[in-house]
Amino acid sequence: MMTDDAIPLAVTVPQACRLSGYGPTTIWALVRDGRLRAVRVPGIRRTLVAYDSLRDLLMGPASPQPRRGGWPGKNNQPRESTL
Repeated sequence: MMTDDAIPLAVTVPQACRLSGYGPTTIWALVRDGRLRAVRVPGIRRTLVAYDSLRDLLMGPASPQPRRGGWPGKNNQPRESTL
């Protein structure tokens, strides 16, 4: 018997959509890119999304790297005043 607070091993794509707020096209793109791990059970025509990969995508890695700030590709220097 499963309790309400049990963490699933994997969820369906529609469940991943509800949990993340992403649409199915985005979920499939993340699976294709390798940012979400897909689980296939032999003999069953259904792809599941590994819950831990969904959690890591949404919450970040367990030990986050320090942020450098700014947008990638920008030099992050303050603008000079033109007044």
